[in-house]
Amino acid sequence: MRYWLFLCTFLTALSTHSSAEDVKFRLITENFPPYNYSIHKNAYEHKEENIGGLAVEVVQALFQRADLSYSMKLRQWNYAYAYAQRRPFRGVFGTTLTEARKPLFKWVGPLISNDWMLFAKADFSGNIASEEDLKPYKIGAYKGDVRAEYLKSKGFNVSEVDNDRVNPKRLATGLIDLWISGGYSGSYYAKEAGVTNIKPVYTVRKSDLYLAMHKETPQKYIDQLNQVLNGMRSEGFITNLTQKYEKSLGMP
Repeated sequence: MRYWLFLCTFLTALSTHSSAEDVKFRLITENFPPYNYSIHKNAYEHKEENIGGLAVEVVQALFQRADLSYSMKLRQWNYAYAYAQRRPFRGVFGTTLTEARKPLFKWVGPLISNDWMLFAKADFSGNIASEEDLKPYKIGAYKGDVRAEYLKSKGFNVSEVDNDRVNPKRLATGLIDLWISGGYSGSYYAKEAGVTNIKPVYTVRKSDLYLAMHKETPQKYIDQLNQVLNGMRSEGFITNLTQKYEKSLGMP
């Protein structure tokens, strides 16, 4: 009798331990090409095989190398951001790390850079060495975007539109003098619009994208993911992947 009682207790403890370690990360992102996007250009995707992009490839490799189970979906940003804050083992990428957001999550990254870049026409001859040099110019931006708000707070002449995808043609046709976007996303939108006569001329701010995990996700997993990510960076995985995307976007 004592033997069976001991055996049952041991098996129960073993089962509980296995269940505690049998975790699955539920990851979510938004349409923000070329970092993450629906391959079929849908607003939502519920299957990982229908989601592509630079940040997506980094995250996929990260979790595969860490040997951690995960799922991946694509939804609107507001939904994705709120979803990751509801339960442990949920995460949203690529997320910009700000002072306001820092205490709300545990952070893995940076995954990839997302610099604030100013673009001009290919024949632009102005000399932009600092933000002060932006004063004479009309700058196109995406309405409500953090970059647009930043420039407006500095008193610059900002011309906003509801869709950043139209700004490459506005720039190419002279409706605006400069256009602020992400370094990679701007190049992506220009290529998508068939605009080739523009160039990057000034980096307003260096910025990075992260994986933001629910703050009650056990720290050991956050440490494990960051360690694996550091290894990927050291071996050149991130650099090689970035160069592949830069080449596909025709970036110099």
